[in-house]
Amino acid sequence: MSTKRVNIEPLRYQRLPQDTKQEQQCDDRNSSEFFNIFIPPSRSAVPELVANIMSSTPIPGITEEYFLTETDVHDLVSAYIPDDIVASDDLSTWMSKDGSWDFTWDDLSDIQEYRSLVKSSMDTKCTVGFVLKSNTNEPDTTKKKLVNLQIYKMKSKLLCEAVFVSFNTSANDLIADRDVTTLPYTFDDYSGNTQDLITKITKSARQIRLVVIDHSGLTTNPDNIRLFISLNKSIQELVEDIGHKVEVYSRYDLLKNIKILNKF
Repeated sequence: MSTKRVNIEPLRYQRLPQDTKQEQQCDDRNSSEFFNIFIPPSRSAVPELVANIMSSTPIPGITEEYFLTETDVHDLVSAYIPDDIVASDDLSTWMSKDGSWDFTWDDLSDIQEYRSLVKSSMDTKCTVGFVLKSNTNEPDTTKKKLVNLQIYKMKSKLLCEAVFVSFNTSANDLIADRDVTTLPYTFDDYSGNTQDLITKITKSARQIRLVVIDHSGLTTNPDNIRLFISLNKSIQELVEDIGHKVEVYSRYDLLKNIKILNKF
């Protein structure tokens, strides 16, 4: 019977008592169902969220540059998107295709392949990093901060077991002559200077994968590289990190391929 008909003829029709408790339970159930409804974010909304969380350009005095793995970024974003709506692989793909970050999916895949290679070859190859900081006009505090960031990057992104540093050194100096009379540095989580690196290479029971940052991270003299590689026979690879991807050069390339040597 409609409510309108009851209101027109109240003497003929009577309202039956309602079970208010049952009605309340029904309302509560409907209310609960309403609040559990979740609309998945669109594909465009996720990169926009990441861009708002992580600025692509450092803000002086507020933010610092750190390398985050795909898992780190996914964990960060997941705090804002519940129920594992976005998988780590999907997030990496969307970010690389969005255009807001300075890499492509191929570049990202390149770094992932490198990290997989390092992990799978740890029994036979020791991955060590080398950080070179030239003698520039920057304050020492600034230069030391940059070196510490590079050490962190070497270990977190490039998976170096040990990182060695040459501070206030010319990139054109002979590698073997560096830090002969240098006092110990005070950097975070580093393993020594150039002479300590040479000792590590000489005494290592495993082959060496040497990692540097950009073309001038070891030397700017191609003949210097060739000499250093030829004298240290355990060095099998030189890995160059250029930000959004890595380049891996074999021992043969560094000794025989003039085109590759001329990159440095």
